[in-house]
Amino acid sequence: MAVSEISEGQQNLLRAFLIGYVLLVVVSIVTGNPLVSLVVDAVFSVAIVVVGYLVLTNSGGQTLGVTTGAAFIGSGVAQAVELVTGWPTAATTSNLLLLAGLGLYLYGRMRGR
Repeated sequence: MAVSEISEGQQNLLRAFLIGYVLLVVVSIVTGNPLVSLVVDAVFSVAIVVVGYLVLTNSGGQTLGVTTGAAFIGSGVAQAVELVTGWPTAATTSNLLLLAGLGLYLYGRMRGR
């Protein structure tokens, strides 16, 4: 589940998503444009699913990696549900799964040292 287990091409994809996402967040904050905010949420949804997929496929079947990847994927799917339906529970679910995934990922990284 370590970042070093992800191929260089996958790391470059993650970097591109991260840079694009940060730029969109900055534009959203500066302009206050609701369309840009919608795009930020959509990009987050796709990016976190991609991160979850990469973690999941590089987990080697280990429970921690599978759970972490599933939490990230669930977060992205819940975010997409919130974007489509406006259902506030989906947004909360997305945030909770994101926090769970980040916590598990950091735990895995610290445990691997």
